[in-house]
Amino acid sequence: MKKVLVIEDNKVQASILSLSIKSHGYDVVHVDSGEAALHVLEKDHDFALITLDINLVGMSGLQFLAYLRKEKAYDDIPVVIITALRHEKYLKEARAYGVSDYYVKPISFSDIKSMLKVYLP
Repeated sequence: MKKVLVIEDNKVQASILSLSIKSHGYDVVHVDSGEAALHVLEKDHDFALITLDINLVGMSGLQFLAYLRKEKAYDDIPVVIITALRHEKYLKEARAYGVSDYYVKPISFSDIKSMLKVYLP
């Protein structure tokens, strides 16, 4: 079964996203920080998708993405940002770091379903 790493520090948002992804038949690992995500990835590279918030305590989502894209072991993992930040500068920075997609919260269940169809065929 394919696994998705959900990096989200808001417990409600994380629960909604995780439950929606699980309802489509995928395993979910949830962490609430970029640092915790790096620890998970050190032990397990077998993720088919990463969803990422930008506003995180400590390492921001963009800092995490920049680090991740420097590491060849993670090149094939699509990263989808799901954030409340609408400003164009965040989208441009995320694109510069190689983000696969960018959604602005609140994300709908149909958006999640579409995202999963694209990145987890």
